[in-house]
Amino acid sequence: MRLHELKCWPSPFRLTVADEKRFEIRSNEDRNFEIGDFLHLREWNPVTREYTGMSVVVRVDVIVPGLRWGLSGKLVIMETTRVRPIEPKTSLEAVIKAAGHLHL
Repeated sequence: MRLHELKCWPSPFRLTVADEKRFEIRSNEDRNFEIGDFLHLREWNPVTREYTGMSVVVRVDVIVPGLRWGLSGKLVIMETTRVRPIEPKTSLEAVIKAAGHLHL
């Protein structure tokens, strides 16, 4: 189990926080995502090119290679479960420990 920190643009970020988006499509070239990993999605503002301070943690439950769905072989589709949103200045480790999923 690993924790991956990733940028997430505002629109998909809001859908993930609202639990309306339960998947991520990402390059797996340098990450080697695995079932059971956690994704720390940090909201990124593409206009200001800065993080907003909001984030959410999701767990990877299923991984499907992108080639199966006509995507690049470098991409994976990950079904995710939201652990919980993180308020600014909250410790990421505290959130994951409180969820009881990962021991740091």
